[in-house]
Amino acid sequence: MPIKERWKVDIPDGFRIMEREFPIAGVHHYKDNFFKVVTKGKVAFFLERENNKFDANAIAVTASRRGLFGIKKVKIGYIPAEIASQIADAKVYSELLLRPKAMYVGDDGYIDLKVDLLIKKEFFKKYQNI
Repeated sequence: MPIKERWKVDIPDGFRIMEREFPIAGVHHYKDNFFKVVTKGKVAFFLERENNKFDANAIAVTASRRGLFGIKKVKIGYIPAEIASQIADAKVYSELLLRPKAMYVGDDGYIDLKVDLLIKKEFFKKYQNI
């Protein structure tokens, strides 16, 4: 049976939506990690800059949850390259938060995870002008 979930996570004070409900790139490459963490209860998502030989602007998306043996944190994909490039050009990486929106996992293992990217309000124009 497919898994469908929508999250209603409030936007923290001082932040606004920078990019709305886009899919995490490359999730299919990290299926094992995804199933170990994301489909097992309460999960938190984080952004991590990555030294990546294929993309100098790569921003990994990690997920973590607390388990019986501590916190499990794994990479589950990337911010799409086009968005990561704009973030690098605007130099606003440290002003961002990831907000989960929706998840769909099909019977065939297909994964679609959509998120919003939030930015501190005072940095939005800097990003928008790139």
